[in-house]
Amino acid sequence: MEIKDYITITISSVALIFSFLSLLVSYLNFRRNVTKLKCEQLFLMPSPVGADAILNVLYLDRKQDSKLWTVVPMLYLVIYLKINNLSHTAITISNMIVNDSFLVSALNVEDMKEDLSVCYFASEDSENRQMERYGCATPAIATELMKEKYNWIKIGDRIESKSSIEGVVIIKGNNDLYNVVNDGDNKLTIVTPDKKFDIQVIIEKTIIPQF
Repeated sequence: MEIKDYITITISSVALIFSFLSLLVSYLNFRRNVTKLKCEQLFLMPSPVGADAILNVLYLDRKQDSKLWTVVPMLYLVIYLKINNLSHTAITISNMIVNDSFLVSALNVEDMKEDLSVCYFASEDSENRQMERYGCATPAIATELMKEKYNWIKIGDRIESKSSIEGVVIIKGNNDLYNVVNDGDNKLTIVTPDKKFDIQVIIEKTIIPQF
């Protein structure tokens, strides 16, 4: 080969090296800027929401007329979460989705301007035993969720880089929420502006007693 051939090969090799380095830098920047969250459900004992309150439960609104529970029930899904932002940039919680069906937005996340009075009824077998013995169903739990007892996680919350938030999400709903939530395993999706993150959450689901 002539000298000019070696020069051409050298120039081409250098160009390839710079192209590779450019791609590598772009990839590293992409990895650096991509949203990374680690989400987990927490079970705390004793509960921070009150001595007899239990977290990770789908509750009925105890102040609502019980005659309306089977018609237009008011329900509150109480979930305790810890969300770690492993990204190099801050992120915002855009919304959440329960079991790929129920959209949780700023409109149906309780902002706890006042304490909530809620109740929980156990299984249908328990209800039947109560009906036979007492002639009525009584709640397994009847309690107040106090607004000043714990931290809140709300739609629109900002989580700074390499930091975390921990607290309670209270999702309010009606029959649509009740029909979506399973007694036991459920999927909760945390949605950010550029990515979705799925976690498995365990929920104790109240039954709606027939009065």
